[in-house]
Amino acid sequence: EWDERLDKYLSLVGLTDFRKQYPLYLSGGMRQRVGLARGLVIEPQVLLMDEPYSKLDQLTARQLREDTLQICSRLKQTALLVTHDVEESAYMGDRIVIFSARPARIAAVYENPLRSSVMFARIKRFRLLVLAVGLFLVAPGLSVPALSADLPVVEFGLPSGGVFGLGGQYMIDKKLDRKHGFIANPRWGGVANVERLIAIGAIPVGLATVESALRANMKGIPLKLVQPYMRTMHNYILVRKDSPYKSITDLKGKSIAVPREVTSAYNLFDFMMRKQGVSIEKDFQLKKLGAAGIIAVMEKGEVEAALHWEAHVTRMMATGKYRSIAKLGDVITKVLNKDIHMFGWVGAQETWAKKNPGVVGKIRAAWQEMIAGVQNDPEHFRKYAKKIFGLEGKDVVDLGYERVRPFLLPADFKWPNPKNLANQKQYLKDGIALGIFPKEAEAQIDGLFVP
Repeated sequence: EWDERLDKYLSLVGLTDFRKQYPLYLSGGMRQRVGLARGLVIEPQVLLMDEPYSKLDQLTARQLREDTLQICSRLKQTALLVTHDVEESAYMGDRIVIFSARPARIAAVYENPLRSSVMFARIKRFRLLVLAVGLFLVAPGLSVPALSADLPVVEFGLPSGGVFGLGGQYMIDKKLDRKHGFIANPRWGGVANVERLIAIGAIPVGLATVESALRANMKGIPLKLVQPYMRTMHNYILVRKDSPYKSITDLKGKSIAVPREVTSAYNLFDFMMRKQGVSIEKDFQLKKLGAAGIIAVMEKGEVEAALHWEAHVTRMMATGKYRSIAKLGDVITKVLNKDIHMFGWVGAQETWAKKNPGVVGKIRAAWQEMIAGVQNDPEHFRKYAKKIFGLEGKDVVDLGYERVRPFLLPADFKWPNPKNLANQKQYLKDGIALGIFPKEAEAQIDGLFVP
């Protein structure tokens, strides 16, 4: 009977072909589908779902919402969904229950008016069919003022993993957004996906890098860099412990797993190697993947080395199977013969920033307070070590914190900083000279940074 049930629900969520795969080799979207199947297989009267889409990129989350509604429609399954996303509640719920902030109380209960909206049916007719399935929505922490116009709501792109995600989670947990006069509506996703959504103008504010911002402006998408958060030199080249490789040049002609082109990690690697006369696209066999994919292909032996960032590096090295042959920051310092700091940024669309100059200032203030807070809050790191970095066990988590902390900006860091700003601009100009960016990009450099 259970085998039949497993086949039935794996088929419903589209994972029949992956039945024997280990979780490590599944994407984030696939893992959420497994969670949905796990909830359905016991055939409950009410399916409980606690923010099931919050850590997925926008496109994957959208598809999974539609799949969930279709599955619930087919099975006539009632579900209780917890969310902080107002749009998600309006899209998925028949009834919406709004909770106040702690201590949580029911602030309001609404029958979803969009169920009978002719306009909604016309725009999203393929979704309206399943809005009457019997779903209920519970939104904890969404106080009534949050739904009013009292505070501006900002769609904020945050990576679900990595140091930037750690800071974004701190801002949300400590309610620094509300403290400084705005509401951050987080759009969680993979690092590359979040950078891409900002760069194409799909969301107004979020993680950005100098490289992605410059390329966006070259494509006519005016993206500005508002506030730095972290040093992006937290990248390492890892090989298996028993491999013969001692330096990056030993890997010429070999396969290396690297982050995608939109990331700072890829661009710094490209910059560093071009400075030494090496083309990473021609001289290595690159496999461009997300964070989980990089770990997976190393585990399966499909590549000889991996370029990865902390604290994923700690996670891999804690297994005892890998060692580092290069830290990008050290190599770049040696190549340039000077110590420089490259940053991960909060970026914003120029049109949005011009319309909301007051909110830009509030975001800066919240982010500045977050920088100081994360530096002095090891418990925050421990709380999210598994969720954000995949770290487990006290010793491994403590090691991860010590290795990540140097890449956070100092608690007293202030921006603008003339010296660091000059370094950012010079890096981009050097990138033009090396052929990473076209010559016409130089005209865009000075305008990238919000004063």
